[in-house]
Amino acid sequence: MAASVVAAARASRSTIFTLRPRINDSYYSPRWVARFATSAESATEEPRSVPVNAVKNLLESGHCYVDVRTGDEFIAGHPKGAINIPYMFKSGAGMDKNPKFAEEVSSSFAKDDSFLVGCQSGRRSLMAAHDLHSAGFRYVINVAGGYSAWLQHGLPTEAADTVASNKL
Repeated sequence: MAASVVAAARASRSTIFTLRPRINDSYYSPRWVARFATSAESATEEPRSVPVNAVKNLLESGHCYVDVRTGDEFIAGHPKGAINIPYMFKSGAGMDKNPKFAEEVSSSFAKDDSFLVGCQSGRRSLMAAHDLHSAGFRYVINVAGGYSAWLQHGLPTEAADTVASNKL
């Protein structure tokens, strides 16, 4: 089938086809995830984004999920086991960046720790990942699609009241 797609693309120069591997859970094997998370390239390049279906393997290999949404968003529901360090706060003018964000992350993680950052849709967490990378965190991984994608994939969640009752 791939040959027929390539032939069709050659026959019609105005049409561009892109062949990509199908992304599914088996595409992101634990071996690939471990190599990705600790590769030297990850330390020198800009932060990378991974699809939410790869996050399961990263969490199983020991990565922590940092939810960068506001406290109210986090309390309403978050990925199971996530910690909350808000990248932005709600203000009268909309959203203001947390001036102590990198400092707060530093209190929980070393610069060479590998961890995930996620938000609601993936935009705030990508900005947070870039800021953390600029601050010297070498292995920051953005969760593409954020909590919305997490919910769509049916991954485990919890709410703040659930966490509090589990600790009693």
